[in-house]
Order: sequence, then structure tokens, then C-alpha cells
Amino acid sequence: MLRLFLNPRFFSLLLILLASCSSMDDRHGSLRTRYYSFEHPAPPLDRLRFQWSPELEYSLKHYLVIDPGHLKVAKQNRDQYEPELKTIFYTYGVPQELINVAAIESKFNIYARSSYGAVGIWQFMKPTARQYGLKVSLLRDERKDPLLSTEAAALYLRDLYQQFHDWHWALAAYNAGPARVMQFIRQYPNLSFWDVARTPGFPGQTKAFVSRVLAASIIEKNNIPCSRIDEALLTRMISVLKMAHA
Repeated sequence: MLRLFLNPRFFSLLLILLASCSSMDDRHGSLRTRYYSFEHPAPPLDRLRFQWSPELEYSLKHYLVIDPGHLKVAKQNRDQYEPELKTIFYTYGVPQELINVAAIESKFNIYARSSYGAVGIWQFMKPTARQYGLKVSLLRDERKDPLLSTEAAALYLRDLYQQFHDWHWALAAYNAGPARVMQFIRQYPNLSFWDVARTPGFPGQTKAFVSRVLAASIIEKNNIPCSRIDEALLTRMISVLKMAHA
């Protein structure tokens, strides 16, 4: 037995286990009180407004005709955290529809890892995660904690909106980084987001990301089932949605 305790591999595993247990305790003890609290929430930001565009309509088609399974899986993964996620976004004054950022980023898969090293349901890179209070080390990676990482994401989205004063640009910055987005705004100061997104050099991945988050938000807000529909029905549905969100 003594030989087991002196084994370096056993000691390393013990440290990992203790760190994991500590994470579970911490997330319920300090999750919603590090910056704001449910009793004293941050002032609410502007609601999410949709600027209709061909890109947004195509994303609706993507999730309702081409790949309806994506949002269906995301919803199944999200259901177990739903009340906590909404509470955190309320606490930080961020529109709850933007929880769908995680649906697009990872389908709410806490083990998701991108080829660039982004991890967790919000796909945080290490520098941004640490900037927003998450611990990232060999023993503990809070990007995988769905609640702690959601608090960081809500605060990050809040900061991005307060920097850009528009949710389209804030979402673009979440995907491409604030510095890169600011370059396009300075280059095209009088154009709308969608007009800038169509200019040469604007990252196609970012344009698709923004339109997909907005599409997922529209689908959720209007209680549209995540099941395949035909294109004729989609066309009629989009006409109704345009009038509802005019």
C-alpha cells in the first residue's frame, strides 16, 4: 500500500481527482456571484434585433431543410443545463437567445475541441478563457465546465456589445476577434454589417457564424420544431417571420 502512495503516477491521478471535485464545489458556490448576482443583476442590454439578409435566410434553410439534426442534438445536450444557462444570461443582462452561440459553436458538447485549440461548449481559446476568469491548466480546464464557462461567455458577450453597440458586430467579434472586426468597421464606416460581410477579405466563416446564430435564435424564439421541412413551406414561413420581426 505504501508503495502505491509513493508511485508518482498514482499521486498525479489523485491531484486530478481532487481538482475535479473542487471544480464541482466551486461552480455552485461562486458561479453567479463573481461579478453580478441574480438578486443584483447587470443592467439589461438591448434585445437581439434581426437584420434580414439572404445569408440569414440561407441559414434558416440550412437548419430546417439541409441539416435539421444539428439543432436537435444541440437542444438535447442543452436541456440538462437550460435553467442555469438562462439564469446566468439574465444575471449578466445578455439576451437569452444568444445562448444559441453555444449551439452553433459546439452543439453544447462540453468535450468539443477545435483544430485551433478552442475547448468546451463556448469554444474558448486559452487567452480569452483566462481573461474572463477561467482556470486552464493540465489539472483543470474550466472551459469544459458548462456553467463556469457560460458565465465567462455571458461576460464576454456583454463586453463585446458594449464595445460595438450592435449584436451583429458583437457576434462577429466573438468569432473572429475584436481587433479584426474593428479593422473592417474602420475600413467601411458607413456600411451595415451585412454589406461589410460581403466585401472581399471578410472571413466567410464569421459571416456564416453570425447568420447561423441569428437563424437558431429565430427558430427557438418562434418554437419552430427542429425537423426537416420542404423548401416551399420554408419560403412561406420566412415571409411570415419577416412580417413578425419587421
